[in-house]
This record gives sequence, C-alpha cells and structure tokens, in this order.
Amino acid sequence: MINFIKKYESANPKQHPVGMTFPSRGATNAVLYNSPTDWISPNLGGAEESYGENPSPPRLGKVIVNDSDHLWGHVAGDGVWVWKSFCRGLNVLLMDDLVPLPTWQDSVREGMEQTRRYALRMNLAAMAPSSDLSTTTYCLADRGKEYLVYQPGIKGEFAVDLTGAPGTFSVEWFSPTTGKTTSAGPISGGGKVRFSTPFGGPAVLCLKSTGGH
Repeated sequence: MINFIKKYESANPKQHPVGMTFPSRGATNAVLYNSPTDWISPNLGGAEESYGENPSPPRLGKVIVNDSDHLWGHVAGDGVWVWKSFCRGLNVLLMDDLVPLPTWQDSVREGMEQTRRYALRMNLAAMAPSSDLSTTTYCLADRGKEYLVYQPGIKGEFAVDLTGAPGTFSVEWFSPTTGKTTSAGPISGGGKVRFSTPFGGPAVLCLKSTGGH
C-alpha cells in the first residue's frame, strides 16, 4: 500500500508524506526502519532504542513520531518523556481518551505546550539532535549559533561543549515544573562550559549566540 500510494502520487506536483505505525502482532521496529515510508511510529523497542525512558532512535532519514499509544496506551507518559523526545529530534503524540487523567499524565500536555513554544522561537530546521554536546545527552543544536539542553533532574550540574563556537552566548533557564523563565549573565564559548541549575528538578537551558567576542 505504501508503494502504491507513492507510485500513484509520483506524477503529481505535490505528494503526501506516507507513514506507517507499529504492526501490533509479531513484528519489530525493524519492519518500520526498513520500510519505504517517510515517517514511522515505533513501539518501545529494545535497550538501544528505549523510546519510553531514553529515546535513542537510529538516524534513518525518517520522521519519527513517538506516540504514547504505541508505547503504553494510557498507563504511562509524562513531561520528562516529552522533553527527552523533543531534544532527541522526535515528534510526540498523546493518545488522549478525553477523560480526567492522573496529574502526572497531565504533564504530557504541559510538556507538549512548552516544547512547542521553544520550537517556535528557534530556527528548528537548523537544529539537530546533538547528544555529544552535553553531558545530559539531551541537546538540540545549531552549532555555534543556538543550543537547547534538557537536564531531566538527575543532576543539577552538567557541561555543554562549545568548542569551535567562540564568542558570547545569552543564557536562559526554564523550569518545566513551574513554567518560569530565568535569565542569567552571558557566557563565553570556545570550550566546555559547566552549568549549575538555579532551581531544583528538571531544567531547560537555552543558549544563543550574541555575535560578540
């Protein structure tokens, strides 16, 4: 069916991106990875994928939609999962059954709204998942220009590698728990910089080049 749609639309001036979600029986994510689709929606996967706890997708040239339905249904998912997924370059969907949900799951909606706000503020098309640039491993970066780092709350101190990114950067902290933003003094790039979160719990760090030296 995927090939049929692609062939049918191939002569059109515009084509739809064709996707495939996880087959519910007797399959693995490899079926999705090896398919001719443009986007996929996997299940939890193995230890190297871990789409629920530590989303680490292979780089396949496919858009990946991390959908709570294919991971857990209604029994898991929170704002931490949303932020981890976002900073690993994934899209997030919540299967919402339109009934009151536990407070911890309400944080999924909050996280989706928070990440959307940052997505609109960034040059998202230029931002790439860059786990190697932060000791938290959750980082989107347009290297030398803009960095968005997520610290999931395990440690209040982490480093960002700004080697090869000279100049000064503005510093903004965001608390996913309280929804409050805090500005800090500018920092200099050109090497590894250590940061300590100014509040407890998960934190988001936004660095933007100011063009100074």
